[in-house]
Amino acid sequence: MENKDYEKEFENKTIMITGGLGFIGSNLAHRLIKLNPKKIIIIDSLIKGLGGDIENIKEIKNNDKIEIPFLDEGGLNINDDRIINYLDDVDYIFNLAGSVSHVDSKNRPLNDLKINLLNHVAFLENCRKFIEKLAVKNEKPKFKILFSATRDIYGKTLTKDLPIREDFIIKEAADPQGIHNHGAEYHHSWYGKTFNFPVIILRLTNTYGPRQKINDPVQGFLGYFIYQALNNNEIELWGGGRSLRDFNYVDDVVDAMLITMASEKTQEVYNLGSFMKKEGRYQELGDNICSVGDAAKRVVNIAEIGKCNEIDYPEDKKAVEPGHVYLDATKIYEDIGWYPKTSFEEGIRKTIGFYKENKRYLENGEIEKQNYENIPFLDLKQQHEYLKEGIGKVIDSVIKKSSFILGEEVKKFEEEFANYCDNKYGIGIANGTDALKLALLALNIGKGDEVIIPVNTAIPTAMAIKDVGAELCFVDVNENYLIDVNKIEDKINEKTKVIMPVHLYGQVCDMNRILEIAKRKGLKVIEDCCQAHGAEYNGRKVPIGDIGCFSFYPSKNLGALGDGGIIITDKEDLKEKLNLLRNYGQKNKYYADIIGVNSRLDEIQAAILRVKLKHLDEFNGKRRKIAEMYDEFLKTIGAVIVPNKDSGNVYHLYVIRTKDRNGLMEYLREKMIGSLIHYPIPLHLQKVFSYLKEEGRFPNAERFAKEIISLPIYPELKKEQIERVCKEIKNYLE
Repeated sequence: MENKDYEKEFENKTIMITGGLGFIGSNLAHRLIKLNPKKIIIIDSLIKGLGGDIENIKEIKNNDKIEIPFLDEGGLNINDDRIINYLDDVDYIFNLAGSVSHVDSKNRPLNDLKINLLNHVAFLENCRKFIEKLAVKNEKPKFKILFSATRDIYGKTLTKDLPIREDFIIKEAADPQGIHNHGAEYHHSWYGKTFNFPVIILRLTNTYGPRQKINDPVQGFLGYFIYQALNNNEIELWGGGRSLRDFNYVDDVVDAMLITMASEKTQEVYNLGSFMKKEGRYQELGDNICSVGDAAKRVVNIAEIGKCNEIDYPEDKKAVEPGHVYLDATKIYEDIGWYPKTSFEEGIRKTIGFYKENKRYLENGEIEKQNYENIPFLDLKQQHEYLKEGIGKVIDSVIKKSSFILGEEVKKFEEEFANYCDNKYGIGIANGTDALKLALLALNIGKGDEVIIPVNTAIPTAMAIKDVGAELCFVDVNENYLIDVNKIEDKINEKTKVIMPVHLYGQVCDMNRILEIAKRKGLKVIEDCCQAHGAEYNGRKVPIGDIGCFSFYPSKNLGALGDGGIIITDKEDLKEKLNLLRNYGQKNKYYADIIGVNSRLDEIQAAILRVKLKHLDEFNGKRRKIAEMYDEFLKTIGAVIVPNKDSGNVYHLYVIRTKDRNGLMEYLREKMIGSLIHYPIPLHLQKVFSYLKEEGRFPNAERFAKEIISLPIYPELKKEQIERVCKEIKNYLE
């Protein structure tokens, strides 16, 4: 690598660089201008967001050896037929045009198809037409093309695949960018062989250095780490950033391009990585191969500013995380002698030094997505601001009275909420899970008994059953995500004691049929109403049967400022037993009549819930109107399945289905719109229940888990916010 004889090959030569105003292209141009070329023709479309910037070559743009065609028209794209006019005298073509954004390729695959594949085919067609013109004169082309690809063509890999060689057989694509980039590789190879011109292909890994668009994470996470650090911002490390990556400083990448272009090699593909065999053995994982988290921490340490924060890996990102990825660069080392000579620390110091001296890269405006208003999945602050005066007063009142357990506020709330539900009794419980558990205990459910539940529900439903010693009996769900009543009877046996329908997302199950089956089979019914505060069935609020359980978790339609729950019933005997069960089995203090637990709704939460209960119908009405707007906006998008319309639905969640769920969630996240999955894994596929060995037995639940996405819904959501959510969904899916 110290021998620079290959650089002489570019003296007095005409060189074309596509993508020449971008990150790597501009660094290549800076290097080439020092090698005394005859001419450097820079082609760049200057598409917004792709990193092309005339200022990247400001030091050399006025050099008479630099030619930038049609810059006054906004740039020249590589698919423009006018490129033919610039091929007459070209010796070398560095085809570096394209997008490196995995996120954009997932969000806008058709756009990525154009940028990363169709444009390259159009460029190669320009070359073909030029060659056909030469053939008329019995002349042959003299140019050689180097195409810059990326490691993403390898798709998703496993640890056992590492380091990844050039002959690695792709098992699964990671994103459209990798697919399109691979297609572009094949086209370059085919055109070269078919029309008799030399082609070399380099597959780049994570490249960093000067002149990168560092204020946008989609242009490279390491550059964005540097941007965040130098602006004294926090670098978020998902899951601690434990995945290994290899990194190449841009000068080393330019060296590789020059040395391979100057070589006699053709129709070859080379990895540009930092892991290779030397003297017959792979070197140890070294300075240029480290975890994402370690890279960020080293950036902060070298920059002496900024900070890192390790956070849980976002659920919507886990599906697309490639894990450890680094390339085997042995082939290019053995064939040509290239290896990365710049250590990570040296490269980062050079890079940081460049951006400190060229502050416009740090002051180049906010990241585009920050122009959007953040629409969180849930915003409790607005509701609490609206109710803070009333909530503040009742909290002060409880503190003044200093009666905190099973006092006047709990008693009044139990009466008020039971009356709201058109039932006689309410028993305040510590949380929704305990409400389900105590309801089971009140019905003497325990070891040897089975409880029927839908397989698509929150984990606490199942945990309450297991906590009393009973066994689970799963039933698949219908198209509304509720228990499929048609499949309940097939699950009933001599051990079955309870059917536990879950009124999921604010909808109500087919209670008439469930109660009829239960009566005929001699079974009890416990309704999980934890997402259905105020929901109605045939004009009647839940619960419809003898006993219903509610949660007052803060995100619920009626939420406390902490945990809370309640059991609602018309049965006095159940009320009496539940009062004992929740309070150590005591009717009178220090005198236990039965085995009980400590699970009581506290006075402060009860007082807060009394304030909020007065607004529950108002808030539920707003949720219904929001759902109507979603329905209206989304019904024209063929790729979206909206919820079934039901006047009794209180829309705790607004859940749609779409085939490209993960891609849509990633796109919405980039647009600062929150979304979640309820739920990503059906109960029977949870690790804790793997012993049941029921994979494949509940096809609806398994299919829905791959397609469902919950959109923002809360009473304070504005119409313009709903419109933007729907607009972005339409933009992505159409």
